[in-house]
Amino acid sequence: MDFNSTTLNYISFMKILIIVLSSLLTSLFERANNDISVKEKQFKKMDNQCIVIIFCKNPLLKERKKGVFYTANKISYYNKNMLLKEVDLNNRLKNDTITIVTSKQYLPVDLFNNYVNYNYHFKNGDTIFFNFKNNVPIVKDRMNSTYYDLNYTLEYKKRFSMPLIGNSFMSFKKDTLSAKKKFKIIEQSYIKQQLFIDSLAKEKKLTDSIILFFKNQNNFGFFSQALLDASFEPYFDTYLNKLDANKILNDEQYFYNGYFHQFIIWKYLWSQKLGVKQVRNSSGISLDYKQVYDLSKKVFSDKSLQQTMLLYCLQMIKEEEPNETFRSYRKKFKEDVSDNFYQSYLVDNPTFQIDTKSGASILISKSKKIEFDDLIKSLSGRIIYVDLWASWCIPCRASMPSSHKLKKTFSGKRVSFIYLSIDEKFSNWQQASQEDGLSTDMNNFLLINPKEANILKQINLKTIPRYLLFDKKGQLIYQNAPGPASDELVQMIDRYLLE
Repeated sequence: MDFNSTTLNYISFMKILIIVLSSLLTSLFERANNDISVKEKQFKKMDNQCIVIIFCKNPLLKERKKGVFYTANKISYYNKNMLLKEVDLNNRLKNDTITIVTSKQYLPVDLFNNYVNYNYHFKNGDTIFFNFKNNVPIVKDRMNSTYYDLNYTLEYKKRFSMPLIGNSFMSFKKDTLSAKKKFKIIEQSYIKQQLFIDSLAKEKKLTDSIILFFKNQNNFGFFSQALLDASFEPYFDTYLNKLDANKILNDEQYFYNGYFHQFIIWKYLWSQKLGVKQVRNSSGISLDYKQVYDLSKKVFSDKSLQQTMLLYCLQMIKEEEPNETFRSYRKKFKEDVSDNFYQSYLVDNPTFQIDTKSGASILISKSKKIEFDDLIKSLSGRIIYVDLWASWCIPCRASMPSSHKLKKTFSGKRVSFIYLSIDEKFSNWQQASQEDGLSTDMNNFLLINPKEANILKQINLKTIPRYLLFDKKGQLIYQNAPGPASDELVQMIDRYLLE
């Protein structure tokens, strides 16, 4: 349906009050559907302190059952303090309006829709309408803009036959290509995207700021390959002179771009450039974030970016190191970062608290029902090793023989083993327990409320297997303990038994 001029003027007026009346603005657009058409000339930019994004109702969106590893459709962006903000979408049965308050002239915003990522570059004062055709997002034009400015990622994916609807399952293929052939594929993809951008620029279908945005994004992705795989270096000779890492890492124009943060966190830190030690934990291979923390003070000269990286490292240390290590780095952070915002954030955010109570995490076994806290209290005076697993988790179940062996190693000692499944179905947990020799274990439980269970929120559970270690007082001392096959774990338990 089309909005008439009266309605449009009303929308413009509401933009002034959008921050405090965003819920009213949402209801105003409830009548809109996927055929919304807005004439550019009728829009008047009356406010330049926010971006309003309206996701029109999309009945084709499947209702997914929420669980521990459920990923909702969402938008994400970096706020003025360079912290990632994520907002889940709720537009299956109604329109959903999201307001971003920003002082930046242009703000990169990413959309995760049906397990596919889309990248946008919205202008301060924009009102953006997302329509959906066959479950695929399409952005309506804004004033003084072209269709491609706001739909570049969509058109690029369509142009090169990339998926527009995905799923949560990853597929793995055996890599048999030589480094030279793999590089050729990466190079061709890079050149194709550059040529596509150039062609749109030549036809005046992209504005200058958008051209720069997507070219930089393409460069980040391409040079990431050189950083992560040393075998590519001989083939990067013609490109590497363009990669000035120091300039890229401290150039403020990139700081609010999601690709920039992915480049640093997932590519640059993992590369050979910094020489960061890689360590193994229960979830796989990780980095020594204590080392990254100390290096960040030298590598990132921009104060804002440095503070953001120190905060990120502190969060990773909380997730992967013993609580005593986290305490020492939290103290360091307070000394290193004087900014009042970050000091307050550290105090107010539960992620950085140690003594958070686990709350109502309800467990059931074949014969009883108990709350997680009460179970831990009942085992007071014993070291407790908790194994978080599920019937569908192949690595979890592959580790069970090692867990049984470890249990025998500490037989007769004051050590208890708890097996905590996050299966959705009782029958799946029951069958897997029988197959893996856990059915007669009195401490084999099913967590019946994983979505609400605060123990999972407390440890920020993202992947399994995951192992927790509690001391004799029932305090969580290691929220990402080594797996049961680790010699380090045996030494760790022996040490805590003596305390």
